[in-house]
Amino acid sequence: VTPAITPADLSLDSIDQALTWFYRDALAGALAGAAVIAAGVDESELRRWFDREAITPGGIRNSVLRDEQSGHTGSLPNAAIDALLRRYILHADLRAGAAWVELVHDRFVEPIREDNAAWFPQHMHALQRQAILWHDAGRRPGLLLEGKLLQAAAQWAAAHPAALEPVDKEFLTACEREAANRRRARWFALAALAVGVLVLV
Repeated sequence: VTPAITPADLSLDSIDQALTWFYRDALAGALAGAAVIAAGVDESELRRWFDREAITPGGIRNSVLRDEQSGHTGSLPNAAIDALLRRYILHADLRAGAAWVELVHDRFVEPIREDNAAWFPQHMHALQRQAILWHDAGRRPGLLLEGKLLQAAAQWAAAHPAALEPVDKEFLTACEREAANRRRARWFALAALAVGVLVLV
């Protein structure tokens, strides 16, 4: 018979691990829900909401207003919030006639932040990875996307605006500006060639 585990048997690391597993399970359960699938919410949006809205930049649990008119709690559709409430990672309080949503306990803050910090680099879109590479290399023009790669990146960005960081937007703008410059240069080259041919004729 395995002896019962008491709180004294648990280290801080094991508690953090248990909270991390609970968080991951809550995300997986929410994402499997039909309403969340219909809302088009993906895991990166859920994790980003926890990072940016449920937790303040200073690492404090935050309350987010549930807006029934817009159908969102912060940037996240209420369908996703409802799914997370059912998984007991969030709870809602009624204050001054409004519902405010927050993490169930402050103890979740660090496990969530650490798990997100490990998850995002492994699940970034190619656009986001290239944007970081471009930024870290001093914004070298040779690292800008073009052609079909740029088209695919622009389509993904249009479909996932909430996932874009400022550097992603700057990178995409730089790519599109460079692509426009190249098109203009090709047009001028063709125009010059046409004029040359006419002169020869």
